[in-house]
Amino acid sequence: MDRHAASLPDVVLGAEKRPRGSNEKRLFHGTSSHASQNIICKGFDRGFARNHLYGKGVYFALTAKYSTLSRYSSPDAVTGHKLIFLARVLVGDFCLGRQADRMPSQ
Repeated sequence: MDRHAASLPDVVLGAEKRPRGSNEKRLFHGTSSHASQNIICKGFDRGFARNHLYGKGVYFALTAKYSTLSRYSSPDAVTGHKLIFLARVLVGDFCLGRQADRMPSQ
């Protein structure tokens, strides 16, 4: 595991007190150094996402440790560092996706 990622607290966020009905969570997103530049400039855009198990989309994790797994965050070719974002994410209803899905089903 990357030494920087290991220093991040491996805790589930979201337990802090919020106003009732709040749907904002702090979640992690692992990525490559190349993709990180797109995220910084354009935000999290499903158009740049790869097709994953539950369809094409942007995925977030509850823990930093999960986002540093090799399948989500590849080491930078020069520094060897892995990159993750800690993002404020508005969450809502969910549905079970399929790999071929491009949009959530209605």
